[in-house]
Amino acid sequence: GANWSEALPIGDVTVQITGLLAMPSDVLLVLKQDSVWAVDITASPVELIQLLYGTPVSTNGQGATVWRGAAYVPFAGRLAGVRGNFSAGFEIEDSLGIESVPEWDWPWGQGRHVAVVGDRFHLYSSISATAGYRLLKSADPWGKKWHGSLATLGDGTQTLTMLAVYEPGGTTNPELFFTMTSNNVGRIRLPRSENPAS
Repeated sequence: GANWSEALPIGDVTVQITGLLAMPSDVLLVLKQDSVWAVDITASPVELIQLLYGTPVSTNGQGATVWRGAAYVPFAGRLAGVRGNFSAGFEIEDSLGIESVPEWDWPWGQGRHVAVVGDRFHLYSSISATAGYRLLKSADPWGKKWHGSLATLGDGTQTLTMLAVYEPGGTTNPELFFTMTSNNVGRIRLPRSENPAS
């Protein structure tokens, strides 16, 4: 068509794309079932590099987000992080989540990162568990500093698929919304400041 460019093949074209993330500095991340690619959308011809590679899994890349200039991607059950750009280079961490911290053993370290989302203070990650999904938060995920289970989402009989945060501002608490495979939407109230008591 006249309004779109030619198709840009990314990696193995038989492997499905599971997400796209627009990052600062004109970088597009293409998330696939087996890999994560960075695309320089200003280069001509377009430049792309592979940042992560793993065994193809249908959920790799789903539930990813950009928060405070970095991308957070559920990949191979872990929480991968990507920051940087084409001119300065990329910093890639394949395990920023609770699974990378030795003291987070059973029951807190069980499960896999499913979806992440950030508000003005914290990055929130949902971790799969047998009785639902645990919600954890971090103000410093690159420092691998996570805070314990804030809530259990769902009842263990459904699959969590997406997270979103609504921030009205002022004295109103932000709210975290989540979807389950039953096509229901749930929500929990988040703190309106860095102090979780507020």
